[in-house]
Amino acid sequence: MRGQLVRDGWWPTVREALERRLPAAADEIEAIRRWSTVDVDTHAAMLEAMGEVLGEAGVRAFGRERLSGEVSAGLFATIARSWLRSFRARPQELLRIAPYLWRTATRRCGTLGVEAVGEGYARGRFRQLPERLADCAPWRWMMEGMGEGLLDVAELLGTARTQDVDGEPCTVDMVVKW
Repeated sequence: MRGQLVRDGWWPTVREALERRLPAAADEIEAIRRWSTVDVDTHAAMLEAMGEVLGEAGVRAFGRERLSGEVSAGLFATIARSWLRSFRARPQELLRIAPYLWRTATRRCGTLGVEAVGEGYARGRFRQLPERLADCAPWRWMMEGMGEGLLDVAELLGTARTQDVDGEPCTVDMVVKW
């Protein structure tokens, strides 16, 4: 994420906001290499700093752009090309790629499963999320943006929104409509 923030000119401001939240986190993030992971607290603090600087719409747009970029030429490109070849005629099936992308990109952050896919609708469920993420509004905004980025890849117009699951702590649904 830092690379994209640097490229877009947001990193100095986000770094300042991050240092106010978790002072050592900014240096930790600057020291990591591409595709390194950080602990959940650092990740959530980074997202909260982004939320402070970019706002809800900015974090969503960031997530959308990030997913689209990773699918076209990044970490997820090989997986996405394969799925696109297989499912281009049924774009709703492309959304089934999300759990594989989640598993590739995260460590110790629960699971994502596809609960339902139908005409114009899909619902995924994040289970066993760290409480720090489940309660982090900017994480939800980022996931919504990434869901809309996946819709872009599938050439669908629509929305992606998160919602709590009643009676299931640390469980969040992602509802995608097109």
